[in-house]
Amino acid sequence: MEHETSSLEHETSRLEHETSSLELGTSRLEHKTSRLELGTSSSELGNSRLELATSGLELETSRLEHETSSLEHETSSLVMVQLHFFHQLPASP
Repeated sequence: MEHETSSLEHETSRLEHETSSLELGTSRLEHKTSRLELGTSSSELGNSRLELATSGLELETSRLEHETSSLEHETSSLVMVQLHFFHQLPASP
């Protein structure tokens, strides 16, 4: 009976050690998962910043295109005014 008790105690001790090892492994995996999640969050934040910067650049590009169009229209108007005044000049003899 003592031998069986000793065997059971030994087996219990072995199982407790194995359980402890599994818990440590689980803890390590949870830590790695946490680090991966942090990396993913950091990546997503970086992507959001890039999208925001891209939107800002697109807005600035649109503003510059509008300004260019306005300047082209103004230049065209000035050319028309110059042509009008040129035709109003008396013909040289």
